[in-house]
Amino acid sequence: MKRKLACLTIILILIASTILYFYSTQNFSKSASLISVYIAVTKNFGKEILIEKKLTVTLGTSALDALKMIADVETAYGGGFVVGINGIKSTYPKEPYDWFFYVNGFLAKEGASTYILFNNDFIQWDYHRWENAFISTATLVSYPYALINGYKGKATSTLIVFQKEFFNEAEEIKNQLMQFNVKSKTLSIEMLSENDKSRYNLIILSKPDDKIVLELNKIHEKIGFQLYFKEGILIESNKYVNKQYLKAGFIQVTQNIWNPKGNMACENIILLISGTDVESIRKAANLLLNLQNYKYSFGLIVANNEILMVPTENI
Repeated sequence: MKRKLACLTIILILIASTILYFYSTQNFSKSASLISVYIAVTKNFGKEILIEKKLTVTLGTSALDALKMIADVETAYGGGFVVGINGIKSTYPKEPYDWFFYVNGFLAKEGASTYILFNNDFIQWDYHRWENAFISTATLVSYPYALINGYKGKATSTLIVFQKEFFNEAEEIKNQLMQFNVKSKTLSIEMLSENDKSRYNLIILSKPDDKIVLELNKIHEKIGFQLYFKEGILIESNKYVNKQYLKAGFIQVTQNIWNPKGNMACENIILLISGTDVESIRKAANLLLNLQNYKYSFGLIVANNEILMVPTENI
């Protein structure tokens, strides 16, 4: 009798274990197929925030699918091109306003219907003028999301290059990136090689006199930088804005122009922190460490104790 009870007990334990294993594997499989993503919808180069949402979606969801979960979306050209979000519509060709789509700060090189989301991707949609597409190949969401997640789950290594006056600021940025689990290196700016320029995400801390800033300054229109130096004065210039700043620091971001695949490769960024004087550059570097209220912007100016989003005028 005791032997029969023991056998029955063992059988019941085995059955219970099998059931528990089945349900635990089913739940694990289900949770493993879910990912978290962030969606932001903004206007006029990040100045107006319309939607901010964290979503849980299934693996294999497209950026367009995720947008449709939180907004009314109108599409064209076979459904792959977004022309309206919550009633705000493209006005092309009458007026050159449209929706632009960014993945972790990179202006996407493909349509939202074909971009398949990765865990913790940060998607931003911004509504602005077509003429200014080239000033927006990257947004400040790229700090830190381009450095953490990259594009399609592939992140490039990060290099923080600095003039000696900004050693402490470079170390502070490195320490903050460590908190985001981003491994980065600091390097004196004169040690930066041509190979480094093309391979890394670059965060540059420099006055306007260094050769790398001079190079960017020379081609500012080509790469879409609206801020540049002329005879020591900071100029903000585009078709609609022409301003001068005698004392100011700034942050500008673009996809890496030295990438051999081009500045729309969605592989690495250039984030330039510079200004007219050391004090202003330090203020801009501190602003990078505290981007919470400006993370959707395309560039920032610190002048007269004000923080201005670039472009500073609604265009």
